[in-house]
Amino acid sequence: MRCKMREIFVGLFLTLIIVSVPISIALAKDKQIIRLRIGAGHTPESGQWVKSVNDYFMPEVNKRLIDTKYQIKWITGWGGSIAKLGEVLEAIEVNLLDVGYIVYVFEPSKLMLQGMTYRMPFQSGDPLLVSKASSYMYKKYPHFKRDFHKYNQIALAVSVSDPYNMFAKAQTRSHMDLSGVKVGAAGANLSWLKNTGAIAVQTNLNECYTSLQTGVYDATIQPTGASYKLKISEAAPYMVEAHFGVQSFGALSVNKRKFESLPAEVQKVMQAVAEDFQDEAANYILNRYESDKRGMIAAGTRIFTLPAEARKAWAASLPNVVGDLASELESRGYPGKKIVADYYNFLQENGYEMIRDWDLNE
Repeated sequence: MRCKMREIFVGLFLTLIIVSVPISIALAKDKQIIRLRIGAGHTPESGQWVKSVNDYFMPEVNKRLIDTKYQIKWITGWGGSIAKLGEVLEAIEVNLLDVGYIVYVFEPSKLMLQGMTYRMPFQSGDPLLVSKASSYMYKKYPHFKRDFHKYNQIALAVSVSDPYNMFAKAQTRSHMDLSGVKVGAAGANLSWLKNTGAIAVQTNLNECYTSLQTGVYDATIQPTGASYKLKISEAAPYMVEAHFGVQSFGALSVNKRKFESLPAEVQKVMQAVAEDFQDEAANYILNRYESDKRGMIAAGTRIFTLPAEARKAWAASLPNVVGDLASELESRGYPGKKIVADYYNFLQENGYEMIRDWDLNE
């Protein structure tokens, strides 16, 4: 009897193996592979925003597609291998990339509205709050998304930067110490240096380390976590924790025609994951900030936190850069004054304290 039962169990086991193997192979063959080229000017190692795309968005999309007949094969082009900094918007527009991460500060004309926080110095340094504020603006004002449509694309998600601070070769304790000092920054945030006497130099994070070493400039304003990863403080060992703010940094964007050609099921998954990606990226930055500072200190970086009075004095010394931003947006056909005021109101309603009352000429 026992032998008979054993034979039955063995037979059933072998039957399951024989049946299940062809089924699994058939399921794999039934999957429709969709190839999408995705890229950015930074790498996952140098940009925490790209790391979140690489480590969360891409695998999460495929994870949620498991129970569908679709699977995406991602073809990555990080670090400018397909499109360099300042070229990603155009690369998506002409479908050189299907999906890409666009950094606003390198599109000061085409995406000036989206990158407006770069002209709003000393705003909130909370990644979660700035992320929520950015999402709020995109949902309330159609102008933010509409601009992407001009360039044949759809903004799937927006994300924020690390807190911006300054790295210098010499100790810096206030904006008055910058007179005659060459300071590198990305572009729009060079306005943070007006009236300080600093010599402003346009730059980007990828070339920062070498430029500091070779004396192109002696200080730089950069996102903190990314600077730590690229060892910027080795070339500029004095970090000024100035609390310039977390920036509405960039967008994960997709070619519009390509996206609309995808199956509806895939579109829905990509949009859902993109929504979650915004919180994921902000949380990652928040959780890394203090540990990155500790890592820099352990490596010899000297960190000086700018007192609140010094920050207020720096902000007060600037021309009305926020008012100028609002006026320029108005001249381009946006409700600039309303948008900028609404953004600040959202921050203040969620705990941010204004460092200066900017005149928006309302």
